[in-house]
Amino acid sequence: MLKLKFPSADQFHRICSTYVIPTIDKFWSDHRQELLNDFKDKEVVVLGDGRNDSPGHCAQYCSYTLMDNETKKILTIETLDKRMTDRKSVNMEKAGFQIALNDLLEKDIKVVEVVTDAHLGIGSVMKKDYPNIHHSHDIWHVAKNLGKKILKVAQKKGNNILLDWCKDIMNHFWFSCRRAESYEEFMGIWQSVLQHITDTHEWILSHGGVNHCLHGELGEEERTKPWLSPTKHAHVLKDLAAVVLNKRLLNNVGYYLRFRYGT
Repeated sequence: MLKLKFPSADQFHRICSTYVIPTIDKFWSDHRQELLNDFKDKEVVVLGDGRNDSPGHCAQYCSYTLMDNETKKILTIETLDKRMTDRKSVNMEKAGFQIALNDLLEKDIKVVEVVTDAHLGIGSVMKKDYPNIHHSHDIWHVAKNLGKKILKVAQKKGNNILLDWCKDIMNHFWFSCRRAESYEEFMGIWQSVLQHITDTHEWILSHGGVNHCLHGELGEEERTKPWLSPTKHAHVLKDLAAVVLNKRLLNNVGYYLRFRYGT
């Protein structure tokens, strides 16, 4: 109706490949070089995460990004095709991570710590190939998975009393990670949630010592949730303890103590 003419698909792609894409590539290359120059001779903590073009095992592409923790500036992006990993989509994130990290190290960026999600393949690579770089897990990812497990326990038949406590338990996990500086300190703070929700704020430990909650005296306005009874709600506490004291969660405490998040 407007008598406007549009380029054909072939013409559009020719324009992109001849003018648009090379211009974008050059701008990114120049910008990145200036950025990396600013990070020379500095100790850098990088946050890493991968994103696939589609969910599940059918993904064709994966982009892995490494970002500076302090400035939140993107230091490198690597895009992989699953043909680069023997057509195995599940291997793309680990491969992208390695390529991205090696790229920074080859450019003399002093990476002292890497923060990722709890990807088993990346964890194995860090231990084997980068033993001198500290590896932390993103607390947000850990808390998200932990929250799902706690909610599942609370939704179990007979455990509804826990529903009011789910958010508080997750807040306590964040607090434990932020406050603790050692495994022992983390365990002392984190396990206290099992006592707190029964309205017990000081208790005797198995070795004879005494532990207590870190909050002050609770006023009436802070006692709005129903406390659990150690006898009446024993089955609820047992289900919750299975999540709070999960071996895999506790074995990974060392990854949480620097309280990194943002990937």
